[in-house]
Amino acid sequence: MDGKFRFGQGVEPITWEAIRQLPKTGEAIIQWYFTSEEIIAFIVTRDAEQPQVVRVGGLEALEQLATAYKDHYIQCCDNDNLEPWKEQLTPRLQRLGEILHLEEIISHLPKDCKGLILVPYRYLHLFPLHALPLGEDNYLIDAYSQGIRYVPSCQIWQISKQFDSGEGNLEGLFALQNPTGDLRNADMEVEIIQGAFNRAVVLPREQATKSALTEKAVELASARVAHFACHGYFNFDDPRTSGLVLADAEVSAVPPEVPPEVPPEVPRKSLISMCSPIPSVMAGRGIILYGNMGMRF
Repeated sequence: MDGKFRFGQGVEPITWEAIRQLPKTGEAIIQWYFTSEEIIAFIVTRDAEQPQVVRVGGLEALEQLATAYKDHYIQCCDNDNLEPWKEQLTPRLQRLGEILHLEEIISHLPKDCKGLILVPYRYLHLFPLHALPLGEDNYLIDAYSQGIRYVPSCQIWQISKQFDSGEGNLEGLFALQNPTGDLRNADMEVEIIQGAFNRAVVLPREQATKSALTEKAVELASARVAHFACHGYFNFDDPRTSGLVLADAEVSAVPPEVPPEVPPEVPRKSLISMCSPIPSVMAGRGIILYGNMGMRF
């Protein structure tokens, strides 16, 4: 079994000692989890012997807020007018902070904390948690000089740290760019990301066909990063037939066959920027990669 991809083959829990080594000095992890009755926030710092735990009720209120937030957004998108949804964003985030007892959580953070790593759970992935209000005209992100980052899980973060960051010398991007031509900002998204790489293979819009993807199987498999900005769909009955929507066809999530000389461990990171593959997040386990919900490896 390839340890780097054990999520799809077998689950081995990450140890507490490994978790507490993830944040740097001056950083803190806030990780949420829901039971059937309550919301739990775990606070982790590098020097802590044990995580601090904040338990609050309000799970039903959170579910109602998340449903209203999501349904209103979909309704406004259908009407091609997001202004009503934007007008309700601030009061909804205010309510979210109250439900999560944000101020109580912050009170448990070290006084010298300068950066946060947020690990959302289930529908918390829907919300811009860094924009939660803190008093009048202040937001969570304003309180931390080193900023706020998101990770899907501590174990995913641990695995990503095993690879070289490649900062300043990024090589090997493979990207699908808005195959159906109807995704707002998808073209700009890929173009900006492409600018960070010295070498990139991009299939834009109508060129992002199933046959082109098959022809580029070697480039895909050898890429350091694969980024797909496209529509997607999830099959609840047969998850392996879930996939991406291309310019001329739908393609299964199962990758095309790759010649044996291509190393099986690459691409090292795959980023899925699409909305539909949601069950892994709704079940509380999976990888969140530039999408409304997420996709499990």
